[in-house]
Amino acid sequence: MKLVGKPVEGCKVASASLKELTPRICEISGLRELKPGTLNIRLQHAYEERPDFTILPCDEHPNESVSFQRCRVLGHDALIMRTHNGKKYHGLEVLEIMSEVNFRDRYTLSEEAEIEVEIE
Repeated sequence: MKLVGKPVEGCKVASASLKELTPRICEISGLRELKPGTLNIRLQHAYEERPDFTILPCDEHPNESVSFQRCRVLGHDALIMRTHNGKKYHGLEVLEIMSEVNFRDRYTLSEEAEIEVEIE
C-alpha cells in the first residue's frame, strides 16, 4: 500500500518524549540508530495504522502507549509512530515518521513536496 502526503510542521515534542524509549524501539524494530524527531506528513485522508508493535506505558514513558508500523520513505526503512496524544493533536491525517535518516536534513523537503510512504 502506498500513501502520499506533504510535510508539515509538528509540535516539536517527539525528540524529548521518546528519548528514553529509543533503545527499546531500535531493539524491537531492528533499526540501528533513530534520528531525533519525526517527519510529519499530512495525507489527504485519515489513515488508521495497523501497528506491528506497541510499547505500553512504562517507567521510561509512563503516560501513554506508543504504537509503530513499519514503512519505507524515500527508500529508507522507517516507522509510523502514533500516540494517543498524537491522534488528538494531529488527527489521523498526519503520519509521524521515525527513521535512521533525518529526512529534512538529507533532502530538501518543501511544504509542497509530495512524499510517498510505502506500507509493508
